[in-house]
Amino acid sequence: MTQVLITVPHGAPGNDATAPAVGRAIHEELRHLGIDSRLLISRCCRYDRADMNRPEGRGAQFRRRVAEVVERDRPALLLDVHSFPNDYARFQGEDITLLRSCQEEEFLREYARGLHETALEMMRPITVGVLPSAYPNDVCAEAVELGHPTSALVLAEHRDGGDPELFGSVHAQVIARTLGEAIEAPAWAQRLMRRPWYRGTTDPEGGGGLGVGFWGRGLYLTWDRSMAEAFARMAAEPAVGWPPRKGTQSGGTPYLVTYIIRPQATLRILDGDSKEMHDIKAMLGVSPWDKIDSPMFASALTDETERAGYDGIISSNKADGIVLFNPKDAKRIKVERLDV
Repeated sequence: MTQVLITVPHGAPGNDATAPAVGRAIHEELRHLGIDSRLLISRCCRYDRADMNRPEGRGAQFRRRVAEVVERDRPALLLDVHSFPNDYARFQGEDITLLRSCQEEEFLREYARGLHETALEMMRPITVGVLPSAYPNDVCAEAVELGHPTSALVLAEHRDGGDPELFGSVHAQVIARTLGEAIEAPAWAQRLMRRPWYRGTTDPEGGGGLGVGFWGRGLYLTWDRSMAEAFARMAAEPAVGWPPRKGTQSGGTPYLVTYIIRPQATLRILDGDSKEMHDIKAMLGVSPWDKIDSPMFASALTDETERAGYDGIISSNKADGIVLFNPKDAKRIKVERLDV
């Protein structure tokens, strides 16, 4: 059952240059988050034949497929994706412009605010505007005629010089947050959507930190800033009564390092509370609730999880956070020295 329908009416070469890539990025991000998304791209050139976003496009195969999904699945959101040249005067200064025709204005403005704030959280700000449409947008108009609510309808224009993966990521996160229970994203996926991510350490390059690796070997991050700060200060305290494990640091200056995780559509993250995770642990001879602080166990757990096709593990516990087996899957964007 389709929860989000993504349409790209001008997807033919020579039409909306960036729109197909943006549509695919949104679709992949949503699917990765456990949200059932359907992507429909028209390959009909708007200049040679009928424009698929105008009334004359009705009856064409693309429009029939859109109408079929709207009537059959009653998606929680319809997102109509377009793009515009960098020098297009009407949208000058905007990265994304939401066009209002039959859409509910309050919903569009809230959606635009979500796009802007999500990009800020990712430390990659974008400009987002809401404007009245200068032309009839018939994909949206027909959906409304078929009973789709105007408060769950978005037509988004994207700057051709922008980053499709960034656009896809912010749309996917706003969709999941905006629609809430209507989307029913899994709990682990909602945790993964949080941005930015933090690591507490005594190494300003992002290494060091406490010598724990309950979820395997890799880069450990948390979505909770205060938790990362606490880890940093604990790591900065000299060890008392026990020798730190080889390869870890104890004592030094606490730092808070901020990261963003690369677009989630390209990552496979295993839910630490899932049956599959429990099965992997059972294969290694431990119960689902055991936390083994051992380099040998960490290596074995990492190897088995990677063999199952995953790039990391995410926990429901903010102290454990997420481990990325390949540290290059996260980008360090800020380093702060903390008071002791």
